[in-house]
Amino acid sequence: MTLRELRVGTKVREKTSGILFLVGEHEHAGYEGTTLVANHVIGQACLDAPEKDNPDQRLRLTGYNHYAFSNINQWLNAEDREWYRPAHPHDAGPSEDNLAQRPNFYDDHGYNAYVNQPGFLSWFGVEFRKALYECNVPCLNAKQDGIKCVRAKAFLLSTAEVGIQTADPIQEGSRIAVFSDFRNRFATPSMEAIARSEWHPAYFSVKNLFWYWLRTPKGNDTGFSYYVHTTCPSAYKFACCPWLGIRPALNVDSDLPVEESASLPGTYLIG
Repeated sequence: MTLRELRVGTKVREKTSGILFLVGEHEHAGYEGTTLVANHVIGQACLDAPEKDNPDQRLRLTGYNHYAFSNINQWLNAEDREWYRPAHPHDAGPSEDNLAQRPNFYDDHGYNAYVNQPGFLSWFGVEFRKALYECNVPCLNAKQDGIKCVRAKAFLLSTAEVGIQTADPIQEGSRIAVFSDFRNRFATPSMEAIARSEWHPAYFSVKNLFWYWLRTPKGNDTGFSYYVHTTCPSAYKFACCPWLGIRPALNVDSDLPVEESASLPGTYLIG
């Protein structure tokens, strides 16, 4: 049996990482193969770290909300431990010291720094990594710099892809089929995400829905990006917020073989 034979919404677990995905859509417009969407929030991280040398006063504190230049885009598409490279002249990595520079009202702790964490793609088995497609992922910003998309194997979802309508003119792609059911927009953290997190409020648990980043910037508001909130459909926050969740998606060869899990009925194994 192959991946393309599974219906939208079917659960698929990658063997090496253990990450549980939902089949998002086969041949989604603009992408190749099958789009898989993480079923859970897999961790917490900032979208981009504060940039203390940036001449833009706000970006010194908030980080850059243009996804093409974000720390998280670079990490999601890296296999190595030493993955960080400055994406622009004033860029800064997601280190504890940099994250402690964020605007806050509680403390100056650099929560969930990931500059020294292995790249996300290293979590997967070799065969699964080989089957990933590098696609043009739409990512827009008020200051375009000529960039309308980024080449990526793994990526954060956009407001349009999860079916959120905002007043902003930015439209990054179109709704992925699995989000035709709005309930699939919401996600709980995985047990592994909770174990890795440095921020542990009581509601960050496997039983509670949790917020996660989208790649869509908040219009002309430098430094702000949208995220999926449990009640507010158009919530946004500083890009440097280090405790919002990460729920990645990726595009993979639809001809990859899958097998039904013996221990998890209705779930298929891949990789």
